[in-house]
Amino acid sequence: MTKTNKPTLLKIMLIALLLIIAVGIIIYFNQPESKAAHQTTDDAYVQADITFVSSQISGTLNKIMVKDNQTVKAGELLATIDGRDFTLAVDMETSKVNTAKANVAVLKAMLIKQKNVIKTADVLLDISKADVKFAKDDFTRYENLAKDGASSIQKLQYARKQLNVKKAINEKNKLLLDEAKLELDVLISEIDKADAQLKLAESSLALAESTLSYTQIVATRDGVIGKKTAREGAYITSNTPLFAIVPIDKIYITANYRETQLAKVTPGNPVKIEIDAFPGEFLNGYVDSLAPASGVSYAAVGPHNATGNFTKIVQRLPIRIQLSADQPLTKKLRVGMSVTTDINVEQ
Repeated sequence: MTKTNKPTLLKIMLIALLLIIAVGIIIYFNQPESKAAHQTTDDAYVQADITFVSSQISGTLNKIMVKDNQTVKAGELLATIDGRDFTLAVDMETSKVNTAKANVAVLKAMLIKQKNVIKTADVLLDISKADVKFAKDDFTRYENLAKDGASSIQKLQYARKQLNVKKAINEKNKLLLDEAKLELDVLISEIDKADAQLKLAESSLALAESTLSYTQIVATRDGVIGKKTAREGAYITSNTPLFAIVPIDKIYITANYRETQLAKVTPGNPVKIEIDAFPGEFLNGYVDSLAPASGVSYAAVGPHNATGNFTKIVQRLPIRIQLSADQPLTKKLRVGMSVTTDINVEQ
């Protein structure tokens, strides 16, 4: 009886253990993915903010100063465009500026001269006014003397004539002064017009000089030359990409995580990074930021169909991961390398 019960009890215990394990497995595999302390993906790549350098003008490339994969510094000369036509344009605009400056100088000299003319006319008017007053007083004196018979009619007539002459001269001087002032106003207007023409010429010169400077194609940032399409002797048009500058010292990781993995992911979480090119070696980093939208959200034609059958697809959102400083392996990384990232969401 005892021997028969022992195998039965053992079977019951084994079945119970298997049931417990099965329940545990079911519970484990049915818990939300976001509950895990580590979130991992191999949909991740080394990236950098690549800058494409292009020409701002059209022309013939006459010299290339750099090679593929060469390290360059911001401001370093990369290539030159034949600038003879642009130099001639600068010379022409410089001549226009010099002519405009000379015109302004002449008009300003005429303005000074005209102010002196006005001063002279003003003085002559004051003299003629004094002469009119004197002639008028003289005429009044002879008129009174003639009434008393103390002076001849001839002297009175002469005094009247002198008064009329002085009045005429005074009117003439007034007209000359008014005309001189009017001429001054005209000159001021001409100077304003000449100043405007000078500014226009200077602007054209600045534009020509700026265009000439575009014949010197320089690096816009530090980095390594990649995808060099520039060739000596080739005719290029404006906005044609000639070089790509890859900032190797500013690389980062973009990891595309499923939306179901992101519940606990926050900026600052530590990340362990394995590079496919260097198996067994790891880098440390941290979550820098989470993208505001999934990659498919930027598509010109969205996949979200409001008609017909619907199949739910888990979306992925890019996460930017910065590498921690002072890691020698970082210098070996190249943009586009595949990596596997493991985010510790508990830290």
